[in-house]
Amino acid sequence: MTDRVEFYIKGRKFAPEPHHFKTVGLPNIYLLNGFSFADDPDYGRMVRFINLDGLHRAIGLYLIEKSELSGAEFRFLRKQLNLTQSQLGEQMSVTDQTVANYEKGKTDTGPAIAYLRLAFLIRIFARDRVKSMSAERMIEAIQEALNSVNPEERHHALREPDRRKIAEGWDELPMAA
Repeated sequence: MTDRVEFYIKGRKFAPEPHHFKTVGLPNIYLLNGFSFADDPDYGRMVRFINLDGLHRAIGLYLIEKSELSGAEFRFLRKQLNLTQSQLGEQMSVTDQTVANYEKGKTDTGPAIAYLRLAFLIRIFARDRVKSMSAERMIEAIQEALNSVNPEERHHALREPDRRKIAEGWDELPMAA
Protein backbone atom coordinates (compact mmCIF):
# COMPACT_ATOMS: atom_id res chain seq x y z
CA MET A 1 0.00 0.00 0.00
CA THR A 2 1.37 3.36 -1.03
CA ASP A 3 1.03 6.19 1.48
CA ARG A 4 -1.07 9.22 0.71
CA VAL A 5 0.97 12.11 -0.71
CA GLU A 6 -0.31 15.68 -0.56
CA PHE A 7 0.85 18.40 -2.95
CA TYR A 8 0.33 22.13 -2.71
CA ILE A 9 1.46 25.41 -4.24
CA LYS A 10 3.53 27.43 -1.83
CA GLY A 11 2.03 30.73 -0.76
CA ARG A 12 -1.58 29.79 -1.52
CA LYS A 13 -4.34 29.11 0.96
CA PHE A 14 -5.31 25.44 1.38
CA ALA A 15 -8.72 24.38 0.10
CA PRO A 16 -11.34 23.33 2.68
CA GLU A 17 -11.13 19.75 1.38
CA PRO A 18 -8.21 18.09 -0.43
CA HIS A 19 -8.85 17.00 -4.01
CA HIS A 20 -8.10 13.34 -4.83
CA PHE A 21 -6.05 13.75 -8.02
CA LYS A 22 -6.78 10.48 -9.83
CA THR A 23 -6.16 11.83 -13.34
CA VAL A 24 -2.54 10.61 -13.57
CA GLY A 25 -3.34 7.02 -12.61
CA LEU A 26 -1.81 7.18 -9.15
CA PRO A 27 -4.25 6.34 -6.34
CA ASN A 28 -2.48 8.21 -3.54
CA ILE A 29 -2.11 11.79 -4.84
CA TYR A 30 -4.09 14.57 -3.15
CA LEU A 31 -4.00 18.32 -3.80
CA LEU A 32 -4.32 20.75 -0.91
CA ASN A 33 -4.70 23.76 -3.22
CA GLY A 34 -3.94 24.72 -6.82
CA PHE A 35 -7.35 23.68 -8.13
CA SER A 36 -10.84 25.10 -8.48
CA PHE A 37 -14.21 23.84 -9.58
CA ALA A 38 -16.32 25.24 -12.40
CA ASP A 39 -19.75 24.26 -13.67
CA ASP A 40 -19.98 23.76 -17.43
CA PRO A 41 -23.48 23.69 -18.96
CA ASP A 42 -22.51 20.84 -21.32
CA TYR A 43 -20.22 18.74 -19.14
CA GLY A 44 -21.25 19.48 -15.58
CA ARG A 45 -18.81 20.07 -12.74
CA MET A 46 -15.20 20.33 -13.88
CA VAL A 47 -11.92 20.72 -12.04
CA ARG A 48 -9.37 23.29 -13.16
CA PHE A 49 -5.75 23.02 -12.13
CA ILE A 50 -3.13 25.72 -11.79
CA ASN A 51 0.10 24.88 -13.60
CA LEU A 52 -0.53 21.23 -14.36
CA ASP A 53 2.94 20.81 -15.90
CA GLY A 54 4.55 22.01 -12.67
CA LEU A 55 2.40 19.58 -10.67
CA HIS A 56 3.43 16.69 -12.93
CA ARG A 57 7.10 17.61 -12.43
CA ALA A 58 6.59 17.82 -8.65
CA ILE A 59 5.00 14.35 -8.65
CA GLY A 60 7.86 13.07 -10.80
CA LEU A 61 10.45 14.52 -8.41
CA TYR A 62 8.66 12.87 -5.50
CA LEU A 63 8.68 9.53 -7.34
CA ILE A 64 12.34 9.57 -8.34
CA GLU A 65 13.28 10.20 -4.72
CA LYS A 66 11.51 7.04 -3.56
CA SER A 67 13.54 3.89 -3.03
CA GLU A 68 11.03 1.69 -4.90
CA LEU A 69 8.36 2.36 -7.48
CA SER A 70 5.00 0.69 -8.04
CA GLY A 71 3.99 -0.26 -11.56
CA ALA A 72 1.68 2.75 -11.78
CA GLU A 73 4.49 5.06 -10.65
CA PHE A 74 6.82 3.55 -13.25
CA ARG A 75 4.13 4.15 -15.91
CA PHE A 76 3.66 7.77 -14.76
CA LEU A 77 7.37 8.51 -15.20
CA ARG A 78 7.46 6.84 -18.61
CA LYS A 79 4.51 8.92 -19.74
CA GLN A 80 6.17 12.10 -18.44
CA LEU A 81 9.07 11.26 -20.74
CA ASN A 82 6.57 11.03 -23.63
CA LEU A 83 7.75 7.51 -24.43
CA THR A 84 5.78 4.47 -25.48
CA GLN A 85 6.58 1.14 -23.87
CA SER A 86 8.41 0.16 -27.07
CA GLN A 87 10.48 3.35 -27.10
CA LEU A 88 11.49 3.00 -23.45
CA GLY A 89 12.23 -0.69 -23.96
CA GLU A 90 14.46 0.14 -26.91
CA GLN A 91 16.35 2.73 -24.86
CA MET A 92 16.86 0.22 -22.02
CA SER A 93 17.60 -2.74 -24.34
CA VAL A 94 14.55 -4.70 -23.16
CA THR A 95 11.31 -5.62 -24.91
CA ASP A 96 8.13 -3.60 -24.72
CA GLN A 97 6.62 -6.61 -22.92
CA THR A 98 9.27 -6.26 -20.19
CA VAL A 99 8.30 -2.59 -19.78
CA ALA A 100 4.62 -3.63 -19.65
CA ASN A 101 5.48 -6.15 -16.94
CA TYR A 102 7.30 -3.43 -14.94
CA GLU A 103 4.15 -1.35 -15.15
CA LYS A 104 1.96 -4.27 -14.06
CA GLY A 105 4.27 -5.04 -11.14
CA LYS A 106 5.03 -8.50 -12.52
CA THR A 107 8.76 -8.00 -13.00
CA ASP A 108 11.40 -6.61 -10.65
CA THR A 109 12.37 -3.22 -12.01
CA GLY A 110 15.95 -3.36 -10.67
CA PRO A 111 18.20 -1.22 -12.88
CA ALA A 112 15.22 0.07 -14.86
CA ILE A 113 14.35 2.40 -11.98
CA ALA A 114 17.83 3.94 -12.05
CA TYR A 115 17.53 4.51 -15.80
CA LEU A 116 14.07 6.06 -15.43
CA ARG A 117 15.27 8.38 -12.63
CA LEU A 118 18.18 9.62 -14.69
CA ALA A 119 16.09 10.04 -17.85
CA PHE A 120 13.46 12.03 -15.93
CA LEU A 121 16.06 14.27 -14.29
CA ILE A 122 17.82 14.98 -17.56
CA ARG A 123 14.50 15.81 -19.20
CA ILE A 124 13.35 18.25 -16.54
CA PHE A 125 16.74 19.92 -16.18
CA ALA A 126 16.90 20.40 -19.94
CA ARG A 127 13.68 22.43 -19.98
CA ASP A 128 13.94 26.13 -20.85
CA ARG A 129 12.94 27.18 -17.36
CA VAL A 130 16.01 25.58 -15.84
CA LYS A 131 18.53 26.39 -18.57
CA SER A 132 19.76 29.33 -16.52
CA MET A 133 21.32 26.78 -14.16
CA SER A 134 24.96 26.15 -14.98
CA ALA A 135 25.95 22.75 -16.39
CA GLU A 136 28.05 22.16 -13.27
CA ARG A 137 25.11 22.92 -10.94
CA MET A 138 22.84 20.74 -13.09
CA ILE A 139 25.20 17.77 -12.78
CA GLU A 140 25.53 18.36 -9.02
CA ALA A 141 21.74 18.48 -8.61
CA ILE A 142 21.28 15.28 -10.61
CA GLN A 143 23.98 13.55 -8.54
CA GLU A 144 22.36 14.75 -5.30
CA ALA A 145 18.99 13.43 -6.37
CA LEU A 146 20.32 10.05 -7.49
CA ASN A 147 22.53 9.58 -4.43
CA SER A 148 19.95 10.46 -1.81
CA VAL A 149 17.18 7.96 -2.41
CA ASN A 150 16.61 7.34 1.30
CA PRO A 151 13.30 8.84 2.45
CA GLU A 152 14.10 8.38 6.14
CA GLU A 153 17.00 10.84 5.96
CA ARG A 154 15.56 13.76 4.01
CA HIS A 155 12.47 15.45 2.73
CA HIS A 156 13.87 16.40 -0.67
CA ALA A 157 17.00 15.32 -2.49
CA LEU A 158 17.21 18.50 -4.52
CA ARG A 159 17.99 21.87 -3.03
CA GLU A 160 14.85 23.93 -2.49
CA PRO A 161 15.67 26.64 -5.08
CA ASP A 162 16.29 23.98 -7.75
CA ARG A 163 13.06 22.20 -6.85
CA ARG A 164 11.07 25.45 -7.00
CA LYS A 165 12.39 26.20 -10.49
CA ILE A 166 11.50 22.73 -11.74
CA ALA A 167 8.05 22.33 -10.17
CA GLU A 168 7.13 26.02 -10.47
CA GLY A 169 5.95 26.34 -6.88
CA TRP A 170 4.41 22.89 -6.39
CA ASP A 171 5.75 20.76 -3.53
CA GLU A 172 4.65 17.77 -1.50
CA LEU A 173 3.75 18.06 2.13
CA PRO A 174 6.20 16.14 4.31
CA MET A 175 4.57 13.24 6.10
CA ALA A 176 4.55 13.38 9.88
CA ALA A 177 7.04 10.97 11.48
